[in-house]
Amino acid sequence: MDKFVAPATPTAQLAYDTIIGKPTKGIPSWMLHIMEQRYIERVAGVAPGDYAKNPEQTYIAMQRALGTCLLDQFLWDNPLTMGVRGFEGRRPGATTGAREIIVDGISIDSPEAVVEHMERFAFPRLKAEADAFDEDARFLQILAHERQVQDKLGPTILKSGHGFVRIPALAYGTYGYVAYFSAYALYPEVIEEHFRL
Repeated sequence: MDKFVAPATPTAQLAYDTIIGKPTKGIPSWMLHIMEQRYIERVAGVAPGDYAKNPEQTYIAMQRALGTCLLDQFLWDNPLTMGVRGFEGRRPGATTGAREIIVDGISIDSPEAVVEHMERFAFPRLKAEADAFDEDARFLQILAHERQVQDKLGPTILKSGHGFVRIPALAYGTYGYVAYFSAYALYPEVIEEHFRL
């Protein structure tokens, strides 16, 4: 694996110096995540429709045009889910308008269904993932991915880390708001176990 390569441009150096607490002149700009495709194209200086044809390069051109010094999340494909009327990029999910939520064959229609799914599927899966976790392999995977993204961004934008290891989070994205938060209120010990795992 390559050793750390020091930032090679003033913008990336400004971001790096700020991260390590070195005195700087100026304030680095973090990414701006525009979701409307026509505005991405306008800022990037490309023709209408170019984002849909070449989203990754158009997104990077937009970040460069904005003067981005630091980018933690490389979200170039998120705006592909948005149309002029909002979210329309994929099948409706638990938090995006699904009429029915099915997870591992269980219809999530009540707080009890959330608990059943967690105990039958989520908990065993989390335990197995923890048992199989290989810290060294994950470390190398993270470095390789960050290097790949940095190479795409080029020298003017410093790629920093984000979301490398999963931490406990509210699972409404899986179960939907009503069923999950009802389970949270009615069965706090189950939700605590989910967070513990």
